[in-house]
Amino acid sequence: MFIQIKKEAADHDIKTIEVAYDGIKEMHITFNFDTDKLSDKSLDELVFLIRNTGIKIVNAFGFGNNCYYTQIVNYLKMNHIEMFPFSWIDGSYEKCNELHGIYLFGVQGVDIKYIYDESSLIGCFYEDGYAKYMYLGNIGSSSMNKEVDEQVLDNLRIIEKTIQTHDMTMLNIGRTWFYNRNLLNWYGAFNKVRTNFYSEKGILSNFIPASTCICGSSPLDSVLISSAISIKPKNSNVIVKEVTSPLQCSATNYGSSFSRAVCIINESFQKITVSGTASVDKEGNTIYTNDIIKQIDHTIQSVEQILALCNMTFSDTIRAFAYVKNQEHLAIAIDHFKSKVDIPVIFTQATICRDDFLFELELDAIKVSK
Repeated sequence: MFIQIKKEAADHDIKTIEVAYDGIKEMHITFNFDTDKLSDKSLDELVFLIRNTGIKIVNAFGFGNNCYYTQIVNYLKMNHIEMFPFSWIDGSYEKCNELHGIYLFGVQGVDIKYIYDESSLIGCFYEDGYAKYMYLGNIGSSSMNKEVDEQVLDNLRIIEKTIQTHDMTMLNIGRTWFYNRNLLNWYGAFNKVRTNFYSEKGILSNFIPASTCICGSSPLDSVLISSAISIKPKNSNVIVKEVTSPLQCSATNYGSSFSRAVCIINESFQKITVSGTASVDKEGNTIYTNDIIKQIDHTIQSVEQILALCNMTFSDTIRAFAYVKNQEHLAIAIDHFKSKVDIPVIFTQATICRDDFLFELELDAIKVSK
């Protein structure tokens, strides 16, 4: 069962998608803001959604100026909402005070266990009849004074250490996010460290996780923030596999260790998580440089064909994040994208992993079979 509910207000709009299977309910909440101030009314709506749906939040992402993170967290605590892994990303210019959106993923019908690294809440574990799942978020390096490779390794080691507490290994990682404050300066070194780490763990000969790597700061005292999803199937009938992109080459061809998408298939549903996708051709080159509209169109076509390989369309989308490099392109990008595709999506301003990328899209989609 797949149900979408839309609600609009003066300063925000909400899209809620409910997915039900085998007595379990997933809820995907996309909360978009059209404001540079966060009202108590908007926060009350957020509290109401969490409190009255009967779900427990597994994972969350927020996009906008870092000042809003503390305001939101304090308001949730004041209203006795149990906290959850909450990754906050500010990719905007220093003078930008905008709040873009919040995405919440919650479940009902399973036992939830929250996971801490020392005093920091960084994860959530649950299982259904098909697999064990661990969602990790807001992971940062222990020291900003370390070299690039050490900070990247810190994050990867925390991910590995945490999933090992529930009998998982790095071979079970299906999805990652890396938000780097100095992305363009770091990206080469980051890719080298990630590739070497993945090689040591046997990931490159297994399947490579889907991923997003975007420039952004966070309220944490860390230049690199990571999130991840680990999936461990309970039997051989559950399949976790890479999905290619018909319009693009493999990212490994140009030294980036991530897959274009990863798909999870079982008797009840098929779910795909699509990596951050930009205007890249079959040779790995950036195309339509300096043309935001054509980059958006090519990205939409690329993602559409990835979805088609799993017999899905954009109508199956449960979550999407769209990154726009230049603040002055944000309104144009939103209008053009929404004229092409109607999905629950949060747009935010952020530098992407190539200086000539003007737009990037990532999403998750699901098709329930029973």
